[in-house]
Amino acid sequence: MCIICGSPVADFSLSYGSDEQKTGSLSWTAERLEGDYNIVSDFVLYNPLPKWGTSGTPGTAGGEVTWSFATTTLIGTTGGTAYASDAAITDPNFQQAVRQAFDVWAQVANISFREVTDSSSTQIRFAMDAIDGVSNTLGFADSRFSSLDGGNTFTTDSVQVIFDTAESWTTTAFLSTAIHEIGHALGIGHSEDPNAIMTAVVVNENYGTSLTQDDINAVQAIYGAATTTPTTPTVTIPEVDLGVYRFFNSSTGTHFYSANHTEAVSISTNLAQYSYESVAYKSVNSTDANAVEFYRFYNTDTGTHFFTASAAERDSVISTLSQFNYEGVAYHLHSTADTDDIALYRFFNTETGTHFYTASESEKDNVIATLSQYSYEGIVGYVDVA
Repeated sequence: MCIICGSPVADFSLSYGSDEQKTGSLSWTAERLEGDYNIVSDFVLYNPLPKWGTSGTPGTAGGEVTWSFATTTLIGTTGGTAYASDAAITDPNFQQAVRQAFDVWAQVANISFREVTDSSSTQIRFAMDAIDGVSNTLGFADSRFSSLDGGNTFTTDSVQVIFDTAESWTTTAFLSTAIHEIGHALGIGHSEDPNAIMTAVVVNENYGTSLTQDDINAVQAIYGAATTTPTTPTVTIPEVDLGVYRFFNSSTGTHFYSANHTEAVSISTNLAQYSYESVAYKSVNSTDANAVEFYRFYNTDTGTHFFTASAAERDSVISTLSQFNYEGVAYHLHSTADTDDIALYRFFNTETGTHFYTASESEKDNVIATLSQYSYEGIVGYVDVA
């Protein structure tokens, strides 16, 4: 059993400023509870209710809320205990999970979200900290709010969302927890519906990633229903000579790479689960003296792709692993480094059985340092800087 964010009863306190303005904080304490769990009624709306938007009145629009991945230490107090974040969220899988979590709420409620460059003025900020050890509290949301009408209604000013660094995070678990904590950031308390995203406890690693009707009722009671169905923004992918285009697949939690601009545009246009990230690097000319082929396979069991520059490994996969469909040469690498080349690194994810590739040395070092499920397999070849 995992406690998503501690006690279902909020540590809710008001400290009064001037007669014109009242301020306070709302957070969920980090506790480990065993046995039966006493959870309050279906969705909880606090009284007074802090919410986003120009009006603190329930059922009114939340406007646009900015958010970011914190690049500085987040400090505060939750449940009477001071905290100071000790790690940034840099893993691209987890970053994409947070983006997807915001989309989940924006699909059903009259509120929108915009990712921005981190600063102290960002309204919702995300980071990680050593909260209470593995399999206890997964995270918490720490909110600040104020009132300009003498305390009749309250608007949210800022929220800090913290994930526990001690957990062995999977992308699914991180996504589920992000949806849950953003729910708190929107003003929703815990639910007694065990299937709701806003339930306080995860049992047997059963991480949900979809809102239940209880969750939807809660957020719409605060902000009203979405006035229009959000659409995926049009993403322009400029054609780059020898560019290798990188995508994140939110369905599988993996990355996909294509050196074909037409394919990249088609994927961005037609497959909503693929989020375009950037031109990751450039492949090399096939006519170069030290050029080698980089082969591509599609795994029909996992819906992911595998790449290798080894002809022997290619032949072994073809002859022994029938679930891998050989798709030919994806593009070319250098077998040895030319001037200005950069290394292309390969990892194996022991949890998903998939591979991850990066030409960023800092990303490689961060994966090695923070993601134990990724086994580093070395350099597969050399490419050019994008």
